[in-house]
Order: sequence, then C-alpha cells, then structure tokens
Amino acid sequence: MHKYLINSLLIVIVLNFAIGCSVVRTKQIIPEKSSYYNYNIHGVVLLDSTVFEFNQDGGQYIPPVDNITGRCINGEVINISTELIKQFRTSPPESINIENLGSQPIKEILLKNGQLIVFDQQDGFYNFNQKEITGTSENGSSINVNINKILQIYVNHPNTISYEDLNKTTKLTQILLKEDNIIYTFDEQGGQYIQKTAKITGLTTDSLFVTVTADSVMYLQIQKVDVAGTVVQNILLSFGILFGLVVLLAGLIALSCSGGRWN
Repeated sequence: MHKYLINSLLIVIVLNFAIGCSVVRTKQIIPEKSSYYNYNIHGVVLLDSTVFEFNQDGGQYIPPVDNITGRCINGEVINISTELIKQFRTSPPESINIENLGSQPIKEILLKNGQLIVFDQQDGFYNFNQKEITGTSENGSSINVNINKILQIYVNHPNTISYEDLNKTTKLTQILLKEDNIIYTFDEQGGQYIQKTAKITGLTTDSLFVTVTADSVMYLQIQKVDVAGTVVQNILLSFGILFGLVVLLAGLIALSCSGGRWN
C-alpha cells in the first residue's frame, strides 16, 4: 500500500510541474527598446485609454526596422537595413588620381563594380611596370588589381560612426555593406538614418484586425511561457486534474488506514 501512496504522490508532483500555472500580467511597454517574442499578448491599453483585447491567438509584436536611405551620386535611391551594413561613414576618404599617386601608400581602392578593397596595415602600392595595385587585404587575401578595373584610389581612411551613435541628424557620405564589401556613396544630401516604429498587431475578440504603434501603447497584458515550456489556456482544467488526483490520494490514505483492500 505504501507503494501506491508514493506512486500517487509522484504523479501529483510531476503533473503539477508539467501543467504549471498561467498568469496574465500587466506590463508597461518601453517603445523601441523591448522585445516580446516569448509572450502571448492578450491586450493593449493605449495612451488615450483605448483598450484592445486580442482573441485566443494573441497579438504579434513587430520590432522596429532601422534603415539608411538616400540618393547616391549615380542617381540611384537606396533604402537599406542597418543589419546589412558593415560600416557607416561620415566623411569620404581622400581620392587621388593615378598620375599624382607616386609612391604614396594606398589604404583602399574602389573597383568599378562597386566593391571596396581595404588593405591591411602594410598598405597597397602601385606597380608602375605591371600597371597594377598590389598588397594584402584586411582579411589576408593577396591583391593584384589592374588599374583599368579601379574607379577610385584612396590614400587615407574615412571617418566613421558606430551604429549605437546613429540618429536622425546623422549625415552619412558612404555605407559599406557586409556582403562583398559593396560601397554606396551618397550625393551632397547624404544618407539618413530612419527608424520605423515597432508595432503590435492582432485580431481582437470581436474580429477586428488592429495595428498600433509601440509609442502609442501605455500597457500590455502579457502571458509568458512557463518553465515547463507550456502555457495552459484553461486554468480550470488544470485545477480539475489536480483536484481529482488529490481526491484519489485521500482515498488511498483512508483505505490504507482502514486496512481495506482493492476489489
């Protein structure tokens, strides 16, 4: 009989952990600085006191998107996510014609296909006999490029700004992409940093699809996934299962104390 009691008690403990508890909390949102991927958003309260309650699927948090936009010197208008950008330049490097280069060390060369090659600390040099610029790139590759493939020769490095320091007043002269080291050079207006506001979207309980910006939200009603990895949608069901097990355990204890047996 003691074995029955121990086994029943273990079942209660395991199921209690697996079922967990579902608690809906009210949380104030910090626009543009918070992520809610791991939450089930039950509802939102806007700054003007408007309340939206989402259906069983909950609301979806769409994070802000950062872009650099502007017109390039060739007339092309670009709008590129900051996630794709390797370097943000606030002043272009000094360009020099091959006739005036002489023996000056070369920091960077811009190819006609838009690819930028940055040399290591040993710099690159012009080979007059071969009409090539040679050296080692910053990633350790050996460089030998014919002068006819080169658009610009740079003899210094540009001024740059970190992603964290970007703001709406930043004027960029160039951006360097992560993929293939492609560089874009902006016209005199420069490239601008644009941040799109985070949004929360979803279908409400009365079947209305809503989209609200994060900066218009005062509070969120959220429900986070518990430790066991399950959010229980029906609390009454959880308590019903536990209550049944408790009754079963109490019956076993009573049966044990009376010396009875199972039929």
